[in-house]
Amino acid sequence: MSSFHLYVLGSFKPDEALVTLAEFEGSRAVERVAVKSSNVEGLTELTSALRVFIEAGAPPFDNRDLELLGGKLFDFIITGDVRRVLDTARGGRESGLLPMELFLEDDILAGWPWEYMFDDKANSFLCQEFHPISRGIYTIIPRRKPRAIEGKIKLALLLGVRSGDRHTTPDEEVRWIRNVFDQDLKDAVEIKPMQGATYTELEDFLVANKFHILHFFGHARFDARTQSGYLRFDSADGKSFRLTARQFATMVMQHQNDTRLVFLNACESGRTSAETDPARSSIAAALVELGVPAVVATQFSIPDVSAHHLSSKIYKALAKGAPLIDAMTRGRRAMQFAEESQSFDWGIPVLYASDPSIEVFPAAVPATPLVEVAAQTVNVAKTRTAKSRPRKLKVALIDVDAKSGFLPQLVEQANAAQNYYQFQVDYLPLPSGAVLTKLGRHRFNPPVLMLERIDQPFKDAPTRLNVDRVSCITACMIGGREKRKMYYDLFASSIDSNKHVFAVSATGVREYAAEAGMEFSKAILFLVLAELVRSDERWQIDYHPETRACLFDFCDDRHDIVKGLRKSRFDHKPCRKKITDDRLLTAIDALLAL
Repeated sequence: MSSFHLYVLGSFKPDEALVTLAEFEGSRAVERVAVKSSNVEGLTELTSALRVFIEAGAPPFDNRDLELLGGKLFDFIITGDVRRVLDTARGGRESGLLPMELFLEDDILAGWPWEYMFDDKANSFLCQEFHPISRGIYTIIPRRKPRAIEGKIKLALLLGVRSGDRHTTPDEEVRWIRNVFDQDLKDAVEIKPMQGATYTELEDFLVANKFHILHFFGHARFDARTQSGYLRFDSADGKSFRLTARQFATMVMQHQNDTRLVFLNACESGRTSAETDPARSSIAAALVELGVPAVVATQFSIPDVSAHHLSSKIYKALAKGAPLIDAMTRGRRAMQFAEESQSFDWGIPVLYASDPSIEVFPAAVPATPLVEVAAQTVNVAKTRTAKSRPRKLKVALIDVDAKSGFLPQLVEQANAAQNYYQFQVDYLPLPSGAVLTKLGRHRFNPPVLMLERIDQPFKDAPTRLNVDRVSCITACMIGGREKRKMYYDLFASSIDSNKHVFAVSATGVREYAAEAGMEFSKAILFLVLAELVRSDERWQIDYHPETRACLFDFCDDRHDIVKGLRKSRFDHKPCRKKITDDRLLTAIDALLAL
């Protein structure tokens, strides 16, 4: 995976100049950036206001303020030829992500929240799109390539707080992580927890075991007096001790040469000092400087629920073989679906890495695509035993903008109710410009998700997510183009380049569900199920214009969906008799009965 490298060189002094160097494959550009006092003061004030709001909840700091801060950060270092190299890199990206590796020489600049960079021209935050940011550090220590994993992947779960801690939820963290690996790599990962340890017990634990991943959950803070971050460990005897950034990094690297990733799920574990080299002040940077390939940390305080969503989603993506930078992007997007999440939570995590494209779980074997399974049926049938189970159809549910935070619970219920589909929640960044709010003088209400804008970015989504079908759930209506005519009024549709990727509109569904006496989540499942069956070429089934209280009603008056929701049975004979797979029919009936 190619990266866009951006180096910011020089000391941060008002009315002087910094040097920015951009590199992408064979392209290079250098710009001198004048450090104007007015720009510096504006950025400093906005950064301080964001930190105060995150920590204290006041004064107000809304999304407009975040875009203003992000725009100033972007314009500060990405100008002139550097911007043109970035545009070249964007244009050369066929699909997937374009990581931005950011290296900052000045200590003050290193402490700014670059993860919120906002491109006014593209009207998007880089970290929410295809350009996730990874922070690098200047170090003379050579980058270490992780050795191949032999046997099980070993994960140390360091719990710095005791169960029952008033401010954190360590038991929830353990549950979320175990659930992820039980689903995807149950027999390939060994998790060893350590809780309530003294300093000596912690060191003995690291000496006695070799871990590929170290995961810390607990309290961390930045000490203004020492200008260093620290982790706090509460021992079982009621006492506690601190490990500063350098102390913890030294302890880890003395005993853990096989470590690929350190995940610091703790507040301010990535915060740096304005007076000291990040490798001395930031826990995350110190670990990378001493040889850890990648560290996930946070630059501000982070709510526990958002933190749990972040860690579980990152591990889920890594378990499927995704590069770390891709997993970080999915984790950021997952945070917005946490209960009571704030609009800025997604920018709190930071990634320090010597190689952001590292595959933490290279041993993970992707499942065979559905089309290949069909081709191998004759050979497999000879060795299949009577007790073997048919393969489930994997379906990724992606909430692109509908804010349907119920999806994890819905997936759990749907998977338990039947054995034909295997649902999972996934996240993909929505391309800039995919949603139209107006065209010319015409303003859309609600906005419209244009299929042609997601066609190429989402074309290979099933392969990237290791699934068979991808269902995008949107709060918008769905629009597109056919024979030069534009349409803006669809409720569901596949994209042109891949019929197994489709969008489902949630417009008005909450009200229809309430009228039918059904939960909103079940109504969404009703719509998704219809598209799933319709996308199966075997049945040659399509929507019909008449209202039959059927999965496949397609009427100009969408209110007619209420009839189908009230009935919640698939007994429309003309449609049902087209499906000859009894397992599928049983699954449809079970899902509609939820």
